[in-house]
Amino acid sequence: MTVAHDAFKDISLSELKGMMNNNPILIDMRAMFDREDAERMGFCYRSL
Repeated sequence: MTVAHDAFKDISLSELKGMMNNNPILIDMRAMFDREDAERMGFCYRSL
């Protein structure tokens, strides 16, 4: 995620994961998601 537009603010981690393959990678430039929640759901999570 690189932008914090309203369209992206309402998306949940489970919705996001449903759009990805079995090895989801989330690079969260705006810290919109909680690292622990993302990793618990199986994301490889990176943030600035």
